[in-house]
Amino acid sequence: FVLGKLAELEGELELAAIYFDKASCILRRRRGGNFVGLLRALEAYANCLHLSGRKDETALLEGEIATLKGFHALTGLDDGLQKG
Repeated sequence: FVLGKLAELEGELELAAIYFDKASCILRRRRGGNFVGLLRALEAYANCLHLSGRKDETALLEGEIATLKGFHALTGLDDGLQKG
């Protein structure tokens, strides 16, 4: 059971690393991109995953997006990110 959970966690971490790498590439390409731009890119990618029927990956990415929005809200920055 424990080994199964560790393998599952390892897979989730690998997936998160892939998303982070893709988001970082998108942000670098934009040159001067901001946090809101990064979130919009991740949301677009989540939509693509959803449309391709990859429900588990979509849910995982949407959770990460919600977490990023939460951390962003804690910073108190007003850079155009809509509340909610």
